[in-house]
Amino acid sequence: SYLLATSEALPFEKDIFDAVLMNEVIEHVQDDKETLREIHKILKPGGVCILFAPNKGYLFETHGIWWRNKYIFGNIPFVNWLPKSLRDKLVPHAKVYSHSEFERLAEGLAFDLIEHSYIFPGFDNIYARSKLVANLLRFVCYRLERTPLSRLALSHFMILKKEAQS
Repeated sequence: SYLLATSEALPFEKDIFDAVLMNEVIEHVQDDKETLREIHKILKPGGVCILFAPNKGYLFETHGIWWRNKYIFGNIPFVNWLPKSLRDKLVPHAKVYSHSEFERLAEGLAFDLIEHSYIFPGFDNIYARSKLVANLLRFVCYRLERTPLSRLALSHFMILKKEAQS
């Protein structure tokens, strides 16, 4: 079975879930801060929220863009690096987060920040065409995940833990 609801008004009791996973979802909601408030509400004390979200530092915009009333699908370079007002006109359907913007989402909520790191893509589409090229990209990028250059990765990876006494 399934349930359809907005993330800003989840139809669940307080303190009932051990974990919530949001894999590339938060960038599409109307109010990301309110969504995290709702997640906090439904998590049990000590429960975790695992988030993945687009990284503003990544070279490509992966959601595609709107250009002259036409949607252009695909990985468009440098869009995320444009000024926010212009980027948001091209990509009105998805937010992108800098490091500090993403951490600010949890401010004021009784969460402990357990992890905030970055992940590069798996290059699966490239792998389907050239295993050698994909494996080379994986080799390089996965090592970059442990360096300051990780801030150029595809996605933020964050784990928030609801404080035991909230």
